[in-house]
Amino acid sequence: MTQRKAEALIALGLTLRGTSLLFSKLAMQTIGPFTLCGIRFLISFAVVHKQICSVTKKEVLHSAIVGFLYFCCMAFELLGLRTTPSSTTAFIENTSVVIVPLLAAIVYRRLPKRMDILCALIALAGIAFMTLKGSKLAFTPGELLIFCDAVSYAITVVVMDIVTVDDNALNIGVFHLFFIGFFSLLAAFAFEDFTIPTSAPEWGAILYLALVCGAIGFTIQPVG
Repeated sequence: MTQRKAEALIALGLTLRGTSLLFSKLAMQTIGPFTLCGIRFLISFAVVHKQICSVTKKEVLHSAIVGFLYFCCMAFELLGLRTTPSSTTAFIENTSVVIVPLLAAIVYRRLPKRMDILCALIALAGIAFMTLKGSKLAFTPGELLIFCDAVSYAITVVVMDIVTVDDNALNIGVFHLFFIGFFSLLAAFAFEDFTIPTSAPEWGAILYLALVCGAIGFTIQPVG
């Protein structure tokens, strides 16, 4: 796969991730964030699991690692989204785009490009303006959780690049959906009153998240 195609897949994945925010807010009207993640990602896995071919034990282990890291990302995102506007959430979490190359520069011990530094400064300035409270800069608890989501997503991308370098990317892309759902259900039973959604709008939102954002968006990111 060419670099241009890989970048296009990642851009599509991030775009679909951005559209998920409004649907997540709708789905969380009567169910908790961990319950939503559990149902959503297990449906995603059920839809695309037949794409798995000759998976190895190493790929299962790596999928579990990637799945747990993505579970942490989703936990930060949905917990923060409950008290943060979707527009603010989208801006802050997409700063991961500039955090990734800076983090990669540290991990691989190479100087970041000038454009990466410039983009990082612009993103930090944007966050500063959005979090300005009177004459002070202050994150609300929700904004802080979203920023943690951006950082954890950047860490996930770099770790995924390291641990899955010799794996079948599609196997990782599909199998990690199962582990996101699995870890989410564990958290749902531990910290929430697990309930099944009953309204049509909630199920419509969950199915969009599962089929479009999950089965497509999350599957193509490891491939890209």
